[in-house]
This record gives sequence, C-alpha cells and structure tokens, in this order.
Amino acid sequence: MTAEQLEDNPFDGLAIDLPDLAAFQALHGGSSTVDRPYGDLAAGLRWVATVRGGRRSPFERIQAVVLAADHGIAAHRVSVYEPAVSTERTKAALSGASPLNLLAEKAGARLAILDVGLDAEPLGEPSAKRIRRGSGVLGAEDALTADEVAAAIGLGRSLADTYVDEGADLIVPCVVGVGSSTPAATLVAAVLGDEPAAMTGRGSGIDDNAWMRKCAAIRDGLRRARSRPADPAGMLAAAGGVDIAVTTGLVLQAAHRRTPVLLDGLTVLAAALVASEVSYAGTDWWWAPQAGDDPAETKATDALHLTDPAGHLKLRLGDGAGALAVVPLLQSLLTLAART
Repeated sequence: MTAEQLEDNPFDGLAIDLPDLAAFQALHGGSSTVDRPYGDLAAGLRWVATVRGGRRSPFERIQAVVLAADHGIAAHRVSVYEPAVSTERTKAALSGASPLNLLAEKAGARLAILDVGLDAEPLGEPSAKRIRRGSGVLGAEDALTADEVAAAIGLGRSLADTYVDEGADLIVPCVVGVGSSTPAATLVAAVLGDEPAAMTGRGSGIDDNAWMRKCAAIRDGLRRARSRPADPAGMLAAAGGVDIAVTTGLVLQAAHRRTPVLLDGLTVLAAALVASEVSYAGTDWWWAPQAGDDPAETKATDALHLTDPAGHLKLRLGDGAGALAVVPLLQSLLTLAART
C-alpha cells in the first residue's frame, strides 16, 4: 500500500475475511455443554476458538498499545481533570508507574506507548509518530483535517502490521486523553442516530453543570458529524480525534490480518463502531471482555453485538485497563480448556 493510495482512500485494500466458523463448529459439535464450566467467560472462550481456527489455547504474544492524545474540548470543562493530566499520565506510563503498566505486566503483554496527539512538548521517541498537537475543539471546528485523518488511520494500520509481523496473536488498544469520552460519544450518536442527552455519560465523574456542558458539546459536534453521513473518514474529521482515528485504523487492519482485538472503554468502542461502518466483518475479530456503565459505551457494544462480557468491572483506569485486567483470567481458563 503506497502513501498516495492512503491519501486518496485511507481504507484502501481492507478486505476482511470471516473467522473459521467451520473449525469452531467442529470443535463444539453444536453443543453448549463444552463451555458450561466456564461461566461468564464461556463467550470469550468461544470467541477465541472462532478467531483461532478452533484452537482454545493461551495467547502467546499479546501486544497492548497506549495511544495518547489531547482533545480541544477538554479545555471547556467537560471533565473533572485538567487537559495537562493527559501528558502527566503518559509520562507516568513511560516511567512504568501507571496502572496500565502493572496490568500489562500481569497480563503478560508487551506495552507500547505512543504520543499520537498530545498538546505538549514532544516526549522524545514516543512522540515520533505524533499526527498533530491536540485536536480541534468539538463543535466549534473540525477535530482533524482530511489529511490528518488519513495519516492517523494509516498509522493505526501500520501499527497493526508491525505487531502482527512481530508475532502478536492478540492486540489490546488503550487510550489516554482527558475529555476523550465527549468526541467518542458524539461519534456513537452520529453512527446510531441517537440524540445528545441519551449519549452523555458522567465520564470522569462530572457534576451536573459539567454534564450540561458535555451534552452541549456533543450536540454541536453532532451537527458537524451528521453533515457527512456514510463517510467514516469525514465523521472522524468532523468530530473525532487523533486517538480515535488511529484506533479505527488499528482495529480494521488487525481484522484484515486475521488477528483478534480486545475492545475496552468508550473511546476504543467508538473507534470500532466507526470502523464497522467501513467493514462490519471486522466485528467478528473483536470482543469486549468487560462492560462499563457509560450510556454511549453500552449503545456501541450493543450495536457491535459484543454483548457477552466477562463482567461489569466499571474500571476507570483508562480505556483498555478492563481488557488487560481480564486477560490473566482468560489465559488461565484457556489453559484449562486446552487440556480438556
């Protein structure tokens, strides 16, 4: 795939095949009794068998990636945190001191940390792939230009290719960015045709005044996003963000490369929902291992038919944290399943 092709169509060449359903059916023999001992994680085991050609064995090389980016709307008090917290959390992850570091270690996952759009001075090598410094203010302007969307999607696709070529058999996208739930909820509303109030959650724990500001921002962003129907790249430009666009490319290319992805958190799920507008076949390669309580997150999970989570952890440690927390349990049960 050439740079010129990506500029013309960032989704060029994204043929996505279905998983090997025949192998899964041969393994299970049409009976649910195979998975009955595994309780709420049975759905995860069935998904693993489906995306791995019937094999139910532990993943051997798990790649987690933290995509750090700022959103212009964060300066308009839609979060309990100041925008600078995005950079602080990224620096903590780079020093090994964030919750994501510990969860990745316990999950046996490699952790890459990339500054794709922080509104801060470059953080050295992690900032080498930065698309731009922060995103535009939701509703007041486009979040990204068309060229920036293409570059972000291309980066996500390139990351997926790199990880798969290095042997990754499971990818876990994580996102760090204050205010990211606001553009994410806007995109979910744009894709599903819902109204702003129905999509506006409490996010970081905002009060009523912040909730109203967030609702107004989603309303204004929705006007821009709805002016570009049936155009996933256009919606990302109008009301997305660098982290969401990179994740969109990442999950699509992983599906193209027949590599499963765990989806966790509103920002990641919003990216997957936009990605499903490009190719719904990708959804078979994704699983949401834990459910949150944000209304937009629930709507996105339902629309993607990822409705059998392992639990309702409601972790607020960053998008991706819930998935990494579930991985050790999933790996343990896959070890048991492989021996039965």
